[in-house]
Amino acid sequence: MINLGTNDYSTEPHPTDEAFSTGLSTFVGVIQSDYPSAKIGLLCPFSLTDQQCDNIQSVALAMRVEYFRLNPELVQSYGCVMHPDYTAQQSLATAIEPLIVKLFSES
Repeated sequence: MINLGTNDYSTEPHPTDEAFSTGLSTFVGVIQSDYPSAKIGLLCPFSLTDQQCDNIQSVALAMRVEYFRLNPELVQSYGCVMHPDYTAQQSLATAIEPLIVKLFSES
């Protein structure tokens, strides 16, 4: 499960759509090359905008990997520096579990 993008867009300058998508595609490509049987899921972090999630979804489709958008409503409480706390992490894990089960049942 790859959950990238939050820090890329948290401060200026933000990457262009092309730069972010190219970087993510390259990263996924390296994983696919080094671990050809790896099951990969790209997550859109709960804090990103629709356009940023669209970019991640487009990369997932192009790279033939799974995509899942994390719902912002899953995170109701935070720890330090606005990171999800333990309870929020559990909510996120519960939401992602069906995707993980799907990935491993397709073997």
